[in-house]
Amino acid sequence: MLSISLALGGLNPDAGSIEAPDPVSEVVLTPGGVLEVLSNLDPVEITVSAPADYAGTYSVTQAALAAGPVNLVPARLDAVPAIGQPIGHMPGLWVFDAALPAAVITVQWQRDGVDIAGETAPSYVLTSGDLGTSLSLRETATQAGGGTQVQASDAVGIVSRTRVLALMGQSNMVGFAPFDGGAAYPGGVLQVARSGRASGGNSGDIVAAQTLLDHYDGDPSFMGPALQFAIDYAAAHPNDTLLLVPDAKGATGLAAGQWTKGGFYYDTAVARVNAVLADNPTFEFCGILWHQGESDAGSAGDAAAYATRLDTMIADMRTDITGADADTPFIAGGMVPDWVAADANRQTVQAALSDTPNRVSRAGFADSAGLSPLPDGIHFDAAALRSLGSRYFTAFNVLDDASSPPVDPDPAWDIDGTVIQSALTPAAPSVAGTVVLEGI
Repeated sequence: MLSISLALGGLNPDAGSIEAPDPVSEVVLTPGGVLEVLSNLDPVEITVSAPADYAGTYSVTQAALAAGPVNLVPARLDAVPAIGQPIGHMPGLWVFDAALPAAVITVQWQRDGVDIAGETAPSYVLTSGDLGTSLSLRETATQAGGGTQVQASDAVGIVSRTRVLALMGQSNMVGFAPFDGGAAYPGGVLQVARSGRASGGNSGDIVAAQTLLDHYDGDPSFMGPALQFAIDYAAAHPNDTLLLVPDAKGATGLAAGQWTKGGFYYDTAVARVNAVLADNPTFEFCGILWHQGESDAGSAGDAAAYATRLDTMIADMRTDITGADADTPFIAGGMVPDWVAADANRQTVQAALSDTPNRVSRAGFADSAGLSPLPDGIHFDAAALRSLGSRYFTAFNVLDDASSPPVDPDPAWDIDGTVIQSALTPAAPSVAGTVVLEGI
């Protein structure tokens, strides 16, 4: 009689056994347990119906096990987490001879194919040293009286990107509310410095982002909407470096020509982004956050012309910024609602801002509805800036092409060079063996 053991998540010989006719079908493997199947035929065909990751039909023979345990399904790594968080794995599925002592499965984490010293636990905590490398997990199955076999998971790239985001407009992009004492910029969020500003860096230096970015103005104790945007971005893209290019200036506008092509603030902002991209060819330009409009609401004529001027500026920037194109995300933000409600011209500009996604492809709008101002009535308070920053991120994330670091689009699983299953499009594998178990 052929004895076949099936186990998930370790070996537990007390999980029970069944005696069944051939073929044995609809076997459900239970994590933490061993299911022994006794059959009168060699080979025996077993259909595993659960868990889904191991579902398939397996033909098991005694002869195939002479060299030791046989791997049916290799281990597979879980999704890549944030630096400092553990990455786990789906254990491999093994078959071995139940007439011999139970197989022992051990694991070893590897970086670029080389063992990581001391990392033999089921999970591994990702470190900054893993960025730019590939991780894999090697399972070794050893059976006394049988032999030893090794099977590695597919490698998963731990990819680090630096993405460049431009911040433009006037004082509500700078932020005029005192810092609220809440969460600060996460590690991995940088900015391009401006000489004489809060960072202390020289113009063009890449330095750490801090509560008030190096815009043209604003008190060092202030905070802006980019703070919460960066926090939300870092949470969604923990392996990225986000480089902010702050270029907002209070009381500037399109009507005055300051933010149109050829204007000082337009040209300077474009030049600063282009300089960063030229000096760092691997950096990726990912978008523009825009908050402006108050200075263009002073007359009916300027308010009526705002939509056209804004659309022209967007098109020009997508052409003039080296790393931009027609698909580069552009996110406009709404002005303080109560301030807008008090004047028809302001309402015209606000309507133009909110309608930008309908006029311009790959544009978004961060709605300011319900957000409260400082006592001056025109600038957002700290709580509103937090909310507005999150709304900017939500709008940006809808348009962002890079929602996660690039990975192999279809990592094939193979045994002895023969592809049997794809991690994305699972097929039912059929491999000869005798006893089935899952690694740890």
